[in-house]
This record gives sequence, structure tokens and C-alpha cells, in this order.
Amino acid sequence: MKPPEHLYDPTPADPIALVAPFLEASPDWFIIGGLGDGLEWCHARWRWPTVKLIGVDPDPRAIQAQRVLAWPEESPLLEKALWYGAGRWPINMGDLNHASMHAHAIAGAKDAQSVECLTLSQLNTEYGPFANAVLWLDVEGCEYEALTGGQEILAPSVFALVNIEVRHVDRKAYEVYNLLDYRGYERAYVWFRQWWGHNEVWVPRGSIRP
Repeated sequence: MKPPEHLYDPTPADPIALVAPFLEASPDWFIIGGLGDGLEWCHARWRWPTVKLIGVDPDPRAIQAQRVLAWPEESPLLEKALWYGAGRWPINMGDLNHASMHAHAIAGAKDAQSVECLTLSQLNTEYGPFANAVLWLDVEGCEYEALTGGQEILAPSVFALVNIEVRHVDRKAYEVYNLLDYRGYERAYVWFRQWWGHNEVWVPRGSIRP
């Protein structure tokens, strides 16, 4: 049985306001994996008008939702999935905001589809090079795979802040923790606590102010 709703964090009106204090300077890039119908990029552009945007989501409904929100024409908006390698991979589209390539999601799919995948490293090669970037991942349990696809660039000199969704019951949460710790990051903040998990902010180790 789920805990009472009052134990959960409310949906923040501006999630960027929660993570911005952990940045030492305005970022040059804001890269989102898993857009859904979210407004994160809108708040990022309002706060940092010159920040360069890249959005990646395998769900055509999410791409359409972002176009309705007036996603900037000059910014890449890719109907693909962030993964550890290129090619195609099965996916359970489910509802908008819940498209997932997690093994559990695929096992529960009545009619699994396949989507084109790319890596963070490929994004960096094609649209970068990235530096002083914010990486925002909400890829429905596949954060580890998305990060693994960018291991060669996953460093504080490239990503000044990494925000990830973490699911309590998924053992890969520990793999994400170990990977980010190994790459020189430390967890600075936990927000949006829900029955299924929460969001975490990771920053370069040693950068958290006392």
C-alpha cells in the first residue's frame, strides 16, 4: 500500500529554480533526455536566455507536445532515445511521459515497438563540443544506459550539473551512483520525493558550498 499523498513532494512550479543554486555560473548548454510534455526547457531559457538546448525523446507524442510549447526552431529536437549504443531497440511507449526501454517495461508491453537510439557521445560529436552543460535525464529507468553512452565525456569539465530520476526498486540506481561517483561527481540534492522514487542533483565533487 502506498503512503499517504501528503508525504510526497508537490510538483515544483519551476524545477530549474531548485537546481540552479548548485551551479557556479550560467550554463552554456541544457541537454534533456526524456522530454515528455515537460516545461523544464522553458524555465531554463527564461533563467538563461542564451543557453543552447538539445532535446531527445523517442515518443512522437512528446515531440509534438514540445512543438506545441514552441520549442525553438534553431535547437535540435530529436525523436530518438538516449542509450548506450546506436541502432534500434525495443520500447514500451505506454502513456505520454512513460516511454521506456527498461527490461521490465518491455516485458510488460502488449505490443513493443522499436526506436532509433543514439548516445550522448554522438550528440557531443554532432552538435557540440559540450562544455559547462546541464544534463537532465528522465528516461524511465534507463538513466544508467544513457550515462554509459557518454562515458568518454561524462566529466565535470563537460557537465557542470547532472539531474537524474531515480527509482527506489531498481538496482541500477546503485550503478548510476557508482558511475557518477567514479566520474568525479557527488550528490548535492534530492527533490520530488514520490512513492516510486525521486530526482537527484549531482555536481562536481568538492563544489558544494558549506
